Amino acid sequence: MKPGNPASTPLAKPPFTPLAETTLMPAAEVKRPPAQAPSAPKPSPPAPPAVPRAAPVPVAMPVFQAAPITVEEVPHTVVVPQRLARRGQARGRTRGLSPRFAALSVLILGMFGVATVTALGVTGNLPSPLDSAWAFLFSREGREPGQDYRKYNFRFRAPDSPWTPDQDVKLGMKVEFAYRRTAPNRWLALVAKDYKDRSPRDSDLHDEIIPRLRAYFKDMEYGTPRNLEFAGKPAKVLEFQGQVNSVPMNGECVMLSNQGIGYWLLTWSPLMDKDEALQDWPSLRERFSLLNERDGWSKDQRKMAILQGEKASYTLRIAENIWEKQDPGGADQAAESYLLGSDPNEIKDASKTATAQVLLLPHQDSLKNAAGAVKDYILKMQKEGGYPDTELTVMNDKDGNLDRKTDIGNREGQVIQFRVKNGETRQRYVLAAVIVLPDNVFAIVCECDWRRRDYWQQEFFTLLEKLQVKSARK
Repeated sequence: MKPGNPASTPLAKPPFTPLAETTLMPAAEVKRPPAQAPSAPKPSPPAPPAVPRAAPVPVAMPVFQAAPITVEEVPHTVVVPQRLARRGQARGRTRGLSPRFAALSVLILGMFGVATVTALGVTGNLPSPLDSAWAFLFSREGREPGQDYRKYNFRFRAPDSPWTPDQDVKLGMKVEFAYRRTAPNRWLALVAKDYKDRSPRDSDLHDEIIPRLRAYFKDMEYGTPRNLEFAGKPAKVLEFQGQVNSVPMNGECVMLSNQGIGYWLLTWSPLMDKDEALQDWPSLRERFSLLNERDGWSKDQRKMAILQGEKASYTLRIAENIWEKQDPGGADQAAESYLLGSDPNEIKDASKTATAQVLLLPHQDSLKNAAGAVKDYILKMQKEGGYPDTELTVMNDKDGNLDRKTDIGNREGQVIQFRVKNGETRQRYVLAAVIVLPDNVFAIVCECDWRRRDYWQQEFFTLLEKLQVKSARK
């Protein structure tokens, strides 16, 4: 017996009965019995009468029953090696999960779920309705349901029923979210874009949203942006019109720049409901608010330069990273100043640049006549510049012709926007600002490629806002 193994019990031996002893002798010593004489045959008895033989009766064969075999139970012990015993136990455990393992699995899955929800909630990417519950529990701005979009540093409270999410608009316009309601029909959508370390200008905001509107609304037109306060910040609002599924629509787009992020909140309705819908837009805009996720953010401050006139008393503030002063001698005979503009976000290319000229023309007795004189001068210079078939057309928006009296810097004047066709493949956007002075007509004429008008239009208006005119020098 090996050490470490249990002692075994020997098997019991069955009882043994010895056989009787037998003596064998040689065959020669065996005596045969003596032979007997044959006896006389006895007379045979008379034969009995013949009896017909009966049919044989079948007799069953005897059945021999075997003697019962008695098996005596023998106590015994089977020794199983420990290694085999452990293997058997391991196979038995794989047939089902133990309660301890199941509890551990549930705990791990629960912790993973909590971590996932927390990460989505912190980043503002929780789907509805979890976003509202998260904002209700953890928002720093109160217990009012809403969703924090921390990526873009804003918060929005989804409108209540009957407003519902509109996935078609969200995908069609490529916006952050979209909602709609019926009876009456209303829509709402929001776009956000991060410009990183620079604050988007009005031209950036304009250039981003106009192509989206044109892509979604057929025959889209828009008006001149006006000032509006939005989320406690100065903003612009743009009215637009177009068609969706052959239904005329009217809406407004609020444009805001804050800490390097641009926001566009769009609301629209059928044109026939315009007056009623205008009463609904303010309450929807109040659902938008800014967060404080970018405290301490600093932007790339644009350096401004002051341009002063030589023949006329005026000053013009220009952004140095956009406008560059050029020699006016090679531009136009009436040019007082000449500026070349380029988009700092684009690779410098002649097709993407713009020009701005300060012109001094002969005096006119009225603003109307002065505007007519500027228009004639622009057409003349286009034809003399190598495009004799040039056509000059005043542009329109939803409110009519873009030939309107307005304030230009510190003076009252008239702004005209033209679409210039130099040929089949060349079209230009021209904006002219006209002011009547005692001695002459003061005009700023800006020009760019027609395809880049959405960006440059706002830069042109920015120039006009910074203009300060006194009078012509003598």
